[in-house]
Amino acid sequence: MPLNAGDWTTIATDCVGVYLLWQQNQIFKRQNEIFASQAGHPATPSKTSLDTRLKRYWPTVIMVVLILMTGYDIYDRHADGAATNGAVPWWHYGSILLLVAAGTGLMIGRLTRTEAASASAAPTENSKEPSKLRIHSANYRAVQGGGQTYDVSEFLRKIISGDTLAFDVENHNFVIGDKNFVPNDPLFGVVKQLQVTYSYGAEPTITIVRYEHDRLVLPEDSKIQQLTEEIVRLKAAQPKPVQYPVPQLRAKVVAMISELQGFLGAHGQEPDVKRQLPESPETFQQRWRNEVPPWRAKFIGDYRLKFHASIPQLRDEIRLRTGMDNSLLNVAIDMAANDPNANVTAVQAIIKQFWDMALQINA
Repeated sequence: MPLNAGDWTTIATDCVGVYLLWQQNQIFKRQNEIFASQAGHPATPSKTSLDTRLKRYWPTVIMVVLILMTGYDIYDRHADGAATNGAVPWWHYGSILLLVAAGTGLMIGRLTRTEAASASAAPTENSKEPSKLRIHSANYRAVQGGGQTYDVSEFLRKIISGDTLAFDVENHNFVIGDKNFVPNDPLFGVVKQLQVTYSYGAEPTITIVRYEHDRLVLPEDSKIQQLTEEIVRLKAAQPKPVQYPVPQLRAKVVAMISELQGFLGAHGQEPDVKRQLPESPETFQQRWRNEVPPWRAKFIGDYRLKFHASIPQLRDEIRLRTGMDNSLLNVAIDMAANDPNANVTAVQAIIKQFWDMALQINA
């Protein structure tokens, strides 16, 4: 049974189609391997089912079926054309069918061998180098006790990346896929803690605690741990808050006393000009006028600029909030602002009267 040109063209076209499909599948497979290598996990599983292979090679299977149908069509047309007293027996064309079946078998076998070789070469989970970070135990529970205690050791082991682990401690974060290791709040309304016992390489086992909303990073930096412990120690050494705090108004009066004392210290003592014999009275008077009045002018000017408004306001606030009125304080305030010959003594008097009043203020 000779084949015509159309038959050979059909057979060649179908074979080329199968080959192109196989090449396309190889390209896609190589791309998957590259992407998987960059992501750090195998491109294909170590075992593949028949269903997986059919999903992967369904275009090739369809083309093989088409080749078989084409072969049958050629056989049928030639058989009908050559038959005299009935159909030509199928074995007359067994060589063609055998050629199609052999080609199909060789292609499928090559694809299967390529897949098996790729699967055997792909790294498996067991072939990875073990992590230096080991989680011995971990639990998540309420700080004050009570409620549920969840074992999250397996969860932390699964989220180790290489030799490190980073995790934000939140109730809703203990999830991998469909498995929730903390399905419910251990104790509603109470702060939770994550306690982890771990080791790194040959270092000794360590137990640490991280509270809810904190971040867990393993292994810990030893320097950071030392600094953290030092901060805790310094906080513990800080003096405790005063049981009876200073009233606000009293503190304000004491602060004003401190400012006035600083003001006196900044100006120092008034110049003490004395007559030096055989200095004449006129010469002494002239020297006194050159030193004392200028100093007093600077003193009273500076005082009025800094305290002319604030001290009377503080006095009036004391009157309003406590009902206290001090006549000696009133006189001293007036003298300090208006009497250049007595302003130093007046400022000292203000300090004394404010101090006596502060001891009686509880507002």
